[in-house]
Amino acid sequence: HAATRGMPQHARGRGGGSTAAVGGSLRFLASRPMQAMESLYKTFELQIFYAHRSGPASIFDPTAIGEMANIEKQLTTLPVWASFCQRSVPETQVLCRTGISFANFAFAELGSAGSQGRRTLTFNGRGSAMLPLEVSLQWVERAGVRSVVLPMRGASSGHAGVGSLRSAFRFQILCCTNADPRSYREPVMEQLDEDWRMFLDDGVSATLKRLVRKSSVLRMSFSTGGDSFDSCSYTEPFPPLGEVFSLGLSNLAFAASVIPLDQVSGSSSGSNSSSSIGP
Repeated sequence: HAATRGMPQHARGRGGGSTAAVGGSLRFLASRPMQAMESLYKTFELQIFYAHRSGPASIFDPTAIGEMANIEKQLTTLPVWASFCQRSVPETQVLCRTGISFANFAFAELGSAGSQGRRTLTFNGRGSAMLPLEVSLQWVERAGVRSVVLPMRGASSGHAGVGSLRSAFRFQILCCTNADPRSYREPVMEQLDEDWRMFLDDGVSATLKRLVRKSSVLRMSFSTGGDSFDSCSYTEPFPPLGEVFSLGLSNLAFAASVIPLDQVSGSSSGSNSSSSIGP
């Protein structure tokens, strides 16, 4: 996690906890009084890695994906989680409220028909039934987040042979501006780091560890270290999150968006068939 500058359309933070070099030295800032003021953000990431206890071939089993959805629902509905996510920049809260997860697509929530017969599809993992695998993967592809949820092998090719999945959550919190002196910025950054540690210690890490022990279907590991994390031996290599999140919010927000089915090519708002809700 690191400070990032400018508007948050492109999340440029990486792990490490150091503040960014903003416009060079204070002397440099003073020599350019017309420099535009920019907001600086602190970003924190949580990654969860999943593998099936029965082996790689079973990772897309509906029971496993359903358990993923349930685990992430328990996590994101923790009061401490909701409170910390609320501190994120509003435009980015989708990345901590539901995160980017294959389970969000596979168990997308199909809304009831409104007054005009329109139905919606919400990628939040709260659906009652799993969509067909190929349909879920098509939505992942359309959202541009294949490299978030699939390992390198699956992100660069098809899903055949994929044995593990990743879910990612990002918290992006306003720190200060580039006009603030370093004597102000650094204590604020240090306090945000401490707030993050308290957030993890105040139930989040314990909840994750409890869910890891409880699961009879999935093996899991998790990381709060951003790109530097080396996933466990039973999961496959994944693309660095720093590269993935640089796609911008226009791609990532789609992964938790609400889609009117009558605006989706090939869909039928009046049908209950899962085959009618493909992209």
